[in-house]
Amino acid sequence: MASHLASRSHDPADVTHDPRFRDASGELYLDVFRYFAKLMCCHLAEMGAPFQDELADFAIGLSDRNIVELRVDLDEAYKRLQNELSATPYAAHGGLIVTGDKDTLAPTSFYSTLTVGPVRYCFRVSYSEQGQANLMHDHPEFYDWCSRKIADLIANPLSADARQLLGLPPHPDDLPPEA
Repeated sequence: MASHLASRSHDPADVTHDPRFRDASGELYLDVFRYFAKLMCCHLAEMGAPFQDELADFAIGLSDRNIVELRVDLDEAYKRLQNELSATPYAAHGGLIVTGDKDTLAPTSFYSTLTVGPVRYCFRVSYSEQGQANLMHDHPEFYDWCSRKIADLIANPLSADARQLLGLPPHPDDLPPEA
């Protein structure tokens, strides 16, 4: 649906206005958000990271409580590629990005993207203060790894161009945009 909108020069984010998608009772809502919950669980599993039980329960249908935030937009990398090579099939994912508090270095969310053709799906799962405390207590090695990555990105911020390609806001102090 989002690709259909983009192919007609409409904003792919308008897909969220479809009544089947708009709220938790919408026909597509649970399927779409469960898909992105599963992708996030896979990203975390690939790096041997712990996952939130709440995220996994939602992903496999044990719960209908969605904790995934989703934003849909046009992929900048695709736009650039199409300027050089028209009509090239394109799909990509943005890996896993950990965001954190610049003062405490506590991980606050995990963020990723999935692009199919011109449409980029940006999705994020956030940690509450309790979730951060649980992560620090139950998985100290992973928590420390996240903190080191956050400190490294504070010391060596991504360029504005790299941030744009990842669907992140231009300024490092800003959180990734929410749905």
